Amino acid sequence: MKKTLSATLAIVSTSLLAGTILVAPAMAAPTEPAPSPIDFSEFFGAQEQPSFEEISKNLSSAEVQTIESGVPAIIHQEVEAGEILKVEKLG
Repeated sequence: MKKTLSATLAIVSTSLLAGTILVAPAMAAPTEPAPSPIDFSEFFGAQEQPSFEEISKNLSSAEVQTIESGVPAIIHQEVEAGEILKVEKLG
């Protein structure tokens, strides 16, 4: 029994040592830089963001003040042009 236990411990110790030696190089720092993010502009073209003045041109001054105040509000916006149609205060 003692001889079997010693042999088992020797095999486990050797396996752990071999595993450490084989795994260690794989865990080392990469030698090549990470790839840069993909630039999708060539697929979608240049997309300009409209200015706030352009998308809020049909709002009343009270609606513009509500947006600029930062209070919670519901903003209804047209998807295609991005134009803000209506602003409602919450509560």
